[in-house]
Amino acid sequence: MNTTINKIANGRGGLEHQTIDDQLATLNNCIEYLLKEEGKFKDVSASVFYDFIDSKDIKKYRKDTHIFRHSSTETLKEKSKWSSEKKQFYIRLGIIIITAIYNDMYWF
Repeated sequence: MNTTINKIANGRGGLEHQTIDDQLATLNNCIEYLLKEEGKFKDVSASVFYDFIDSKDIKKYRKDTHIFRHSSTETLKEKSKWSSEKKQFYIRLGIIIITAIYNDMYWF
């Protein structure tokens, strides 16, 4: 999984070497990389997350963190509204999401 993250990070290294905002962008991109196939996103069974997270929650995560993939005036303003606590929460949640998806796809 670390290889996948490093590949997606476009030379920024692993998450531990990125800024918090870059981590959120990378996690968003990782979810896209793992789930997007032929222009469409695959659904993830809630059972992968023991029914705590479903495809709707993953879509919300991506929608919420999408602003970290861009640097327009509007997205910069939106990013500034996020507290560091909210960013840290979303980073932890993103790691949980990509770990479960990755393990479901490649380990089982």
